[in-house]
Amino acid sequence: MPKKQSIKTLILKSQYVTEDYEDTKDRMSAYREAFYKEFPEEYKKMLESQNNPSEQQENSEPEGEHEIDESEPKSETMRKLYRRITKITHPDKVESEFLTSYFKKSSTAYGENDVGTLFTIAATLNIDVSDIDSDDIAKELEDSIKSKEVHSWNMRNSLAWGWAEAETEEEKQSIREQLAEHVKNNY
Repeated sequence: MPKKQSIKTLILKSQYVTEDYEDTKDRMSAYREAFYKEFPEEYKKMLESQNNPSEQQENSEPEGEHEIDESEPKSETMRKLYRRITKITHPDKVESEFLTSYFKKSSTAYGENDVGTLFTIAATLNIDVSDIDSDDIAKELEDSIKSKEVHSWNMRNSLAWGWAEAETEEEKQSIREQLAEHVKNNY
């Protein structure tokens, strides 16, 4: 039986994975823009396919373009945490820039289903979470960590990332061939 990680360890790991995910997302955005400028015809075909509902395909989204689904319903744990945080940080209730900044961070985290950030804010503000089942907290943190790790991995293994990180002409040629094959098979 695997050893369970402590909540504190999971929160710290979640903070690290969140920072890595955000950095990867920012880099991917720049890499994607440069990649599409380098391959305008292929990009145009992908856009036309996405904009034409009669031609919707299973693989219409280019590799590495997946974002975390922010429309998922919130868990009861997240709702409790968010309510407790906003109760003491809402700008209408407090006149503190410090607390208002945490209100903004928690609102963003809640909107993005980022339970790790909510727990970090709750811990920072000494908000009592003792009534929330520690197994539920651990499971939500583990799920959040795993989701961000998978999304980061997908971005780092995309053609746009490979193109930006390519060091040799052979690597770039390989990516050109992969892109041509992808467009041919999917658009």
